[in-house]
Amino acid sequence: MRPGARYRCFGDGLCCTDIHAVGPIGRTEVRRLTLLAPGSMVRNEALHGMVVAPRNGACGNLGADGCTLHAEHGSMAKPSVCRRFPYRLVVTPAGRRISTEHRCPCRTMGDRPALDREDILASLRDQAGRMTADVTVGERVLISPGRRVLFSRYERVEAGLLGRLAAGEDPLEVLAATPFPALGDVSWTDVAHHYRGKLDGSACGDALAWFGDIVLGLESDEGTRKLRQRPWSASFDRAEARTPEPESPEVILADWIADELWGLEWTEHGSLAHARADLATRLVVARTIRERLQAIGVRPDRAAAEAVLVAEMAGAAPLWRSIVRAFVL
Repeated sequence: MRPGARYRCFGDGLCCTDIHAVGPIGRTEVRRLTLLAPGSMVRNEALHGMVVAPRNGACGNLGADGCTLHAEHGSMAKPSVCRRFPYRLVVTPAGRRISTEHRCPCRTMGDRPALDREDILASLRDQAGRMTADVTVGERVLISPGRRVLFSRYERVEAGLLGRLAAGEDPLEVLAATPFPALGDVSWTDVAHHYRGKLDGSACGDALAWFGDIVLGLESDEGTRKLRQRPWSASFDRAEARTPEPESPEVILADWIADELWGLEWTEHGSLAHARADLATRLVVARTIRERLQAIGVRPDRAAAEAVLVAEMAGAAPLWRSIVRAFVL
């Protein structure tokens, strides 16, 4: 577990709403969930798989007091994608590590304890007690285009970056990469318009459109766009209510950058140099979102946490991986 990583589920509810689809879910789980909750599964063409049927903009299994599957059948009855969130299992040559997703105020706001080993193990194990890796890293890591080093060498580089982030250095200086690098065949304006076209009535679509608006304002002369709705606000209202002592917004951003590096998902899409440029770009977008939210009176720590949600959702979109590969470094 990365030192400094903190999380506890406070029931803020964001992961059970339509910020993203609950899925895709494998065939074995689909059969089990169909038996437990007939009619609860539908096909999602965008994900090319089955997901939990939504109801009123949220998971169809979400009742007034939380997950009905959990309440009636125990935590192991929930889909594995729900049990695992926000944890991710990373297998490396030096052993297994845990990273976390930050698109939830339970991870990014409030007086959260350090990650709990037993909670992690219980969340990651399937019905048979097995744990499946989300990311697997080989013996050598691509540091820059054409240059690989042993994982042990990479760990030393990583330790330096994480140490500087933990010490409070500006994450943009730690990343030491130019935001919005040149792209091979498209422009950043093209990227912005693609994200702005993702509106589909879901909170996820709104988050992606937010990202596109900010990129367009930063990388074109088309002007600053009016702020869109924030359909995820109810979850952050709950998080703000349980957080009497605000945290530094820069600490929230640095913690997110640290987990993005620690999670090593970037190894599947490019080099460490690509990851630095990616994170520098999304950090600039996140900071801009935070500033615009603060300008309308949103508390700074909440503004940073909402900005992280948008930036992480944008990075999780399949298109973003192609964009990162197109960086001209």
